[in-house]
Amino acid sequence: MTTAYYDDLAGLLLARGLPAEEVADTVGRLAAHAAGADPKNEYGPCAALAERLTGAASGPVDGAPSPETDPTARTRTWTADAFGDRARLDAFGAAGWEVERVDERDRFVARRDLTDPRRWEYRRETGDAAPPDGDWEPCGTWLCFRYYKRPAQDGPGDLSGEIPRTSSRRAQLSLMVACYVATLAAIGLGWTIFNGSGSGSGTGLGFLGGFLIGGAVAAGALVIARARRP
Repeated sequence: MTTAYYDDLAGLLLARGLPAEEVADTVGRLAAHAAGADPKNEYGPCAALAERLTGAASGPVDGAPSPETDPTARTRTWTADAFGDRARLDAFGAAGWEVERVDERDRFVARRDLTDPRRWEYRRETGDAAPPDGDWEPCGTWLCFRYYKRPAQDGPGDLSGEIPRTSSRRAQLSLMVACYVATLAAIGLGWTIFNGSGSGSGTGLGFLGGFLIGGAVAAGALVIARARRP
């Protein structure tokens, strides 16, 4: 039964178009990790394991998510995939993402410190293999795989000049002020048309002037307050 389970698993993975060499390596690692145990008890039904290994068990597969979908994001998750996990970890690590764990839904959970961004390196080991040398620390376990991380050793680790930390906030602030001023202008135009050139126009224009001045002061206060926020 044990051999049949892994043969069936390999067949399911090959049917998904995965490279035969990688399939053989992955199935071999799973078998070695569960040596002496019933693989169905260890990993669950064969078809379900094939889905987990290819990232399909936790919902729609996210393909190859870009690390920079939002350059100001601080947290990120993406689906684990035994055949693409290392390439994704390399891409996200190069963009400053530090994996903290693999959650119960087979997803890597990562964070990025925008105040002190760093590149990260990752390694994947199998089963009970000894942790790799060189300041590697564990950052997650999934099926028979153990993941390790460390700050990048080759090239600069500091990404402070590459990750825009404030551009998004400034853009939002500019848009907010522009909308505020546009609203004031629309109110002013409507007030002027409504009052026309009648006898009350002096009072109306005085009120309008005060309204616009007050609005400008409020907009200035908003800019100052937002600019002082970290």
